[in-house]
Amino acid sequence: MRLCSLILIVLTLFPPFAIAVDIEALFSRPEITSVKISPDGEHFALRIFRDGKHGLMFVERDGFKATGGGFLPGGEEVGDFFWVNNERVVINLQQFNRFEEAPRFYGELYAINLDGKKGELIFGYRAGRERVGTAVRQKKEERAWAEIIDLLPNDPRKILISYTQASYSRNNVSRVQYLDVYRGFDKDTGKSSKYPEARFYTDQQHEPRIITSVRADRTAHIEVKMEDGNWLELENGTFGDAFGPLAADPSGSSYFIFDDYETDKAGLFKLSLDGSGYEKLFVHDTVDIKRFIFNQDHSAVVGMMVYDGYPSYLMLSQEDENAKVFRRMLASFPGAVVNITSSSRDNKYWIVLVSSDVEPASYYLFDKENTKMKFLFKSYPELSTQKLTKMEAISYESFDGLEIHGYYSQAHNESGKPSPMIVLVHGGPRIRDYWGFHPQVQALTSAGYSVLQINYRGSKGYGKEFLHAGDKQWGKAIQRDIIAGTKWAIKHKNVLEEKVCIMGGSFGAYSAFQSASLEPDLYKCIVAAAGIYDLGLLYTKGDVKDFYWGDEYLEEVIGNDIEELKSISPVNYAEKIKADIFIAHGEKDSRAHYEHYKRMTEAMDEVGLEYESFVIKKSGHGFYSNENRISYMKKVIAFLEKNMSSN
Repeated sequence: MRLCSLILIVLTLFPPFAIAVDIEALFSRPEITSVKISPDGEHFALRIFRDGKHGLMFVERDGFKATGGGFLPGGEEVGDFFWVNNERVVINLQQFNRFEEAPRFYGELYAINLDGKKGELIFGYRAGRERVGTAVRQKKEERAWAEIIDLLPNDPRKILISYTQASYSRNNVSRVQYLDVYRGFDKDTGKSSKYPEARFYTDQQHEPRIITSVRADRTAHIEVKMEDGNWLELENGTFGDAFGPLAADPSGSSYFIFDDYETDKAGLFKLSLDGSGYEKLFVHDTVDIKRFIFNQDHSAVVGMMVYDGYPSYLMLSQEDENAKVFRRMLASFPGAVVNITSSSRDNKYWIVLVSSDVEPASYYLFDKENTKMKFLFKSYPELSTQKLTKMEAISYESFDGLEIHGYYSQAHNESGKPSPMIVLVHGGPRIRDYWGFHPQVQALTSAGYSVLQINYRGSKGYGKEFLHAGDKQWGKAIQRDIIAGTKWAIKHKNVLEEKVCIMGGSFGAYSAFQSASLEPDLYKCIVAAAGIYDLGLLYTKGDVKDFYWGDEYLEEVIGNDIEELKSISPVNYAEKIKADIFIAHGEKDSRAHYEHYKRMTEAMDEVGLEYESFVIKKSGHGFYSNENRISYMKKVIAFLEKNMSSN
């Protein structure tokens, strides 16, 4: 298996585009989806998207001359990738299959040199079979899953991986082993997790120091290697629900941890590795920490990013050199989201990813030695930023006085008259909407619709009390938060009261139908994609039930009372809905099984409720291909134009 030859695609990588905001521009995948610099700072690796799949291209830092790369043949494509040394990159190999359009990662690792040579499958269920009699071999002939733990910067030939025998339910334990990135030979370290869903974290010597795994009841199991070399199991109650190791102190005496131990919000803690204590360093008053900024050797946290409405940065160090550099970057891009994708090993060169609500992601090269910032690439070079819409952070009191946060984006409306509004409900429900660039929001506002996004109770990022306030509140308090937000926007924003539509995917699609059945006169139309419409089906159809912790999760968030689940399932309330309906689904959806779509449409047929549908045979949970993404959004806009006309 080799990467196909690269035929000088540098000049054609950035073709001229007409400056216009349109559906094709917004919903085509960016041609450049990731940029990382080599350890010596001499080359870039670019993950590029063309003709329906991702490839990898290597170019010199100075002059952008291509040195190699291209696309994998057949049904393979490039997933995430990592520089191992100055010439070699390891790739998470993704595969397409004939049953669905989106590729998947099956734990296989592929490696290639920057000149396009020595491309080899170094780990995976096909590695041994394809290369019998060659240098590349597996320790055992078995289906297994690899995750990279540590790139071992002091060893140019090896990386540290977790090795897990593959299973659909993810119920196997994992072990740590070394993997040669040229020969594929693996060496077991003898350390394994006690339970499945394992994560391994190393210290400054690149040895495993903390292991997290999950018991069948969804409680965390934490093992810590003490200073004396012995492993200690932390007792339940001595750490929080959000426990996530971040960085090892170079002394080996402590570890920085993301956690919510004895606090509501998740913040920064420090764990002593001699068992003597667990210190809270910083917790924000209103939101969980979103992201951390580290010092040069990743041995300390020097700053944090939070989304309290808009993104903001809290720098913990005044003296650390990396903290100073990051402050300089923030000053160069005020009000933007700034992220470091990679840096050279000497920290001279940094790849900086910058975005905002009206600026799609752009890549820059920061030269620390010369304090210069050089523009590299735009992810959406064809979009005109002058036509894009700003997001306003909002908050309101829900039906019971609980404060709810969200965002409002005003429609393009030169007349200043009230505009129709789309309530765009996020999925999950345990995720949240963030301020930033959102193609759906921009498409809708460009078409003349204001957009309201609501982080209802049960959304992530506002602390565990707010998160668990959504448990067993599907169809109840969550929907009342959304309804209260809709009424708040009608009262306080420039909205046409009689022209409000509710839209979402997955749990957002469930919310669209459920909210419209609870308040039939509030919503003029529904747009629902990949929705969950019969909650009892979650226990019998789809992949949630098959996860190692699936039943326990479902019992926590929706309960297992069949009659109660029927009472909050939209399939049982089709006769209450007055809204016009657009419903979309993929027949290969493994999360919200296609049976949900069939039952919902059958329920609407029984009561004579008319609807438009959009079904893609090979799509999973959402639409992957450019063709289907664009087609879906065009049909949504056409549906809205027909059903939300101001006339």
